[in-house]
Amino acid sequence: ADAAGVDQALQTAHGLFRDRDAWLTPAARIEVLQRAAAIMQDRREALATESAREGGKPLVDSLVEIDRAIDGVYGCVEVLRTQVEMLEKCQRPDGMFHTLLDDPDSPVEASGTAGIAYGTLSAIRLGLLPAKHIELVNKAREAISCRIDANGFLQDVSDGTAMGANLEFYRAIPNVPTPYGQALASLFLMELRRSVQTQ
Repeated sequence: ADAAGVDQALQTAHGLFRDRDAWLTPAARIEVLQRAAAIMQDRREALATESAREGGKPLVDSLVEIDRAIDGVYGCVEVLRTQVEMLEKCQRPDGMFHTLLDDPDSPVEASGTAGIAYGTLSAIRLGLLPAKHIELVNKAREAISCRIDANGFLQDVSDGTAMGANLEFYRAIPNVPTPYGQALASLFLMELRRSVQTQ
C-alpha cells in the first residue's frame, strides 16, 4: 500500500476503536478465537512445515510449537471458565472462601470472596461466562452482606497477604477491616447494582 492507503487504514482503525458501540461483543470475540483455533488445527501440518522452513528446525519440533499455539488460543477462551468452575468447588456453603482456597482450616476471607464474586458477575454480564455461575455470586452476596457492620465496614478481611515461607504463615494472618477489603466489597456491590439496573 502507498502512504495514502496506510493513512486511510489508520484513520479507519482509529474511528472503529473510538466507536465502542461498533465493537464486537465478548461472546463474538470468543467465537473469533474459537474459529481461529479451529483453522489453525485444520492447517496444522502446513503451518508446522512453513515454520520449520523459516526457522530451519526439525518438523517434529515445529509441530510441537504449533500445538502449543493452538492450545494457547483455546486457553484464552477457557481459562476464565475453568477457574470459576474450580472456585465453585472451593466455596463454602455459607458463600465464603478461605484465605487458602482449598484449606478449610485457614480463615475465611471477605475481600477475596467479594473479589471473586465481582469478577464472576462482571464476566456473566459481559457474556464471558454462562449465567449458571450466578449461584456463586448469590451465595457470596449473602456472605458479604451479613459481614458489613452498622458503620458500613466489611469485616473478616485479611490483614494483608504478603509472600510467606509456608502455608502456616497465611493461616496465622488476622482478619481486620482493612481499606483494600472495603474497595473490593464496593466493587462487588456496584456490580450487583449494575446487574439489577440492566435486567
